[in-house]
Amino acid sequence: MNKKNIVFWGNINIHVYPIAKALSLYQKVYIIIDSNSFTNQTERIPLYTSQENIEIIDAKNSDLKNIINSFDKKNTIHINTGLKLSSSISSKALKLLLKNKAIIFSLPQEGFQLDNIKGIINKIKWFIYINFIYKKIKGFGLTGNKAFNDFKSIKCNIKSRCFPCIYATSPSNINTFLPHEEFNITFVGAINKRKNIETIIKWMLESKDIMRFKFNFHIYGRIYKNEAQDFLKLIKGYPNFIYHGIVDNNEIQNALAQSDLLILPSLYDGWGAVVNEALQCGSQVLVSNKCGSESLIQNRSFLGKVFEVNNQKDFTNKVLFFLAKGVLSIKEREEIKNWSASHISPEVVAKYLYEIFEYYCTNSTRKPTAPWN
Repeated sequence: MNKKNIVFWGNINIHVYPIAKALSLYQKVYIIIDSNSFTNQTERIPLYTSQENIEIIDAKNSDLKNIINSFDKKNTIHINTGLKLSSSISSKALKLLLKNKAIIFSLPQEGFQLDNIKGIINKIKWFIYINFIYKKIKGFGLTGNKAFNDFKSIKCNIKSRCFPCIYATSPSNINTFLPHEEFNITFVGAINKRKNIETIIKWMLESKDIMRFKFNFHIYGRIYKNEAQDFLKLIKGYPNFIYHGIVDNNEIQNALAQSDLLILPSLYDGWGAVVNEALQCGSQVLVSNKCGSESLIQNRSFLGKVFEVNNQKDFTNKVLFFLAKGVLSIKEREEIKNWSASHISPEVVAKYLYEIFEYYCTNSTRKPTAPWN
């Protein structure tokens, strides 16, 4: 593939930024941000810094059309980081890029909310957008089985327009494993209905078999006022269920380095990048079948297991399996970390995406296979 600029549009988060940096090993990368639209969730916004082969452009007071026209159309790949119907910089730019017949990819692209009555409306809406309004988008990098199923359901040509994609996290160099005897379970995420943490804690407390084991359940994340009272009441009186609140990322990484099992029980998660982080730290994971990251775990028992999100018996049995198996050995942890380094690191993901771009932008006949598939 001829040298092409790669332009990321929008305030890409901490789980896309490592991919952009790794892609700069192959091509010049530009990241177009809008600092006026930074939200209060600053933990999801990376520290954007221009460096060799990466240029950060703040478009807060700029004409997007002028920025687009500053790039050679034939030698620039534009990346929209997930389609959303909003007033964001990426949505505004997408309209102009489509009109300009630019080379566009949407990635990482999560699935859609297609359940219930609202889901029926969404299905019709996204059918029109994907097959007509966005038909000039060259490819969609889909995050997990649900995203593929959603795109199939809206009649998108999966074979020609879609390919697997994931979020990526940079492995931490600060975590140090400390030998321990009691089994460590970890949850990292918001304490809310979608993350489903209260439900699975109730299931664990209801299981006499689970509660016979010695384990510590470490819980990290934001809790909102309307959820706080019920949640704290739920774990009150159980000293092995420990709520740590919001902590910095270094502490999370150290916690994952001591974790024997990360649980991500979400009712829906487009991906769930904490699964990447846990695997990179050598922890096994138990993830619901409604998370995009389940695709990493399926058929790889040494990495963990997938449970049916509304099935208490399935969840309980799988937690019991891990507890009975006991604390992970150093050898097991190293096997998980080595797999992660060779299959889901930002560098590996970037190499795969570069090959994907080459496939779509040249006459190549072999579609690359995702390293984690």
